[in-house]
Amino acid sequence: MSEGGIDDELHPLIRIVSHLFGPVMGPLFGKLGQLAAVVFLTLVFRRAARVIFIPVIVIYLYAAWFNTYGVTLYTPLFLRLIFRW
Repeated sequence: MSEGGIDDELHPLIRIVSHLFGPVMGPLFGKLGQLAAVVFLTLVFRRAARVIFIPVIVIYLYAAWFNTYGVTLYTPLFLRLIFRW
């Protein structure tokens, strides 16, 4: 968003919130809303919270790593594997 603008955001809710509050506060409010959803789901599904949130945390960490570093490392290899046939 810092290079291309708000319209480059792919997540529709983050894009809407970013149009309302700007390119810095919009994603911040989006993450705060996500945190509120996690707290709510943890309270509602107490017993299943560990089973649900450990894989979710791993997936989010991988996505953050991939968006920062992995896209330049693995996209060409990934595309070669997909179009190998």
